[in-house]
Amino acid sequence: MNDEEIDFEQADRLIKQRQIFKRQPKQAGTLASRVIGRYGVAAEQGIQDLEKAWEEAAGKEFKGTTQVGAKKNNRLEVICSNNMVMQRLAFKKIQIIQDLNRLYSTAKIKELTFRIGNVN
Repeated sequence: MNDEEIDFEQADRLIKQRQIFKRQPKQAGTLASRVIGRYGVAAEQGIQDLEKAWEEAAGKEFKGTTQVGAKKNNRLEVICSNNMVMQRLAFKKIQIIQDLNRLYSTAKIKELTFRIGNVN
């Protein structure tokens, strides 16, 4: 039985020597950037930057009554607490878009849409 164990160990070593690993280990940097991109950590930072730009562009008068919503296809949705706030923003729409594009240079905003909803 001792010879059989030795043969088994020798065969195991030979098999391990002949194994070819086709995939190389992934580098930590590329793996981390994929995880961050996939799970939205970078997107979260972009949203925070957009919210800061909105607060500065809209002014202090709209701070508690508006909230940045979705941003899709160069269109930014803004949630307003009531109709009066929405109408006041509609009058300042062009100026706010210019200020947002100046402050938030990551992506150009071409249109603002307003809707009434709960503001946190």
